[in-house]
Amino acid sequence: MTRKRPEGAGSHAEVTRFPTRRGMRVDNRHLTVCPPWTHLPPMTSSSRLLVIERDPSALCALMGRLQSHYTVMGLRSPAAALSASPELYDAILVDVDGHDFRQALALSRTLRSRLITTPVVFSSGDPAVAHLADKADAFAFLQKPYQEAQLEDVIGRAVAAVGAA
Repeated sequence: MTRKRPEGAGSHAEVTRFPTRRGMRVDNRHLTVCPPWTHLPPMTSSSRLLVIERDPSALCALMGRLQSHYTVMGLRSPAAALSASPELYDAILVDVDGHDFRQALALSRTLRSRLITTPVVFSSGDPAVAHLADKADAFAFLQKPYQEAQLEDVIGRAVAAVGAA
């Protein structure tokens, strides 16, 4: 389901509504409206990917890269992901910085405590986060800056792990 943003809201990009658990809503402060090209239907896969990135422009760019292969939802906070029904996604990519590492760690631990096996991939420009990603039982860690081939490989393996389980 899509809807147009209200007139005067700055952009006429369509906003895609994504499924959430009954009775729960995603906090709109954590949603980002990207240009219309980021809302294209997936071309080669029906796999669903949740991308969490604090920087709105980086989130839009990342969604644009991935939407040729996956159905993608973007959020700006790991805390908001829990109300976005993370179990409905085949993989979750979380950009982690100093501000939201605790939230990303809580997301990963909460998923495991709910017995949700969705692979969580951590990404960061801080090499110290690699050790913390292991502690959070992340599926993989991507060190920024990464090549597009690395991103596609790690996300592809994470989605394949869901199919193999």
